[in-house]
Amino acid sequence: MDLSIKWLNEYVDTKGIAPREFSEAMTMSGSKVEGYKVEANDITGVVVGKVLEINPHPDADSLVI
Repeated sequence: MDLSIKWLNEYVDTKGIAPREFSEAMTMSGSKVEGYKVEANDITGVVVGKVLEINPHPDADSLVI
């Protein structure tokens, strides 16, 4: 089963614990952890935007600005 640390944080405080350390502690407690992976570390230069309004294009009926 895949488990997200972000989801787990809703139930258990795991902040400040490295993923490897957390998986080792889970294994020692009796929950088998086959592996872990940290995703999105290689993603850079992503910009997130928010659309504040949509207006009709003045010269085209099927376009919006």
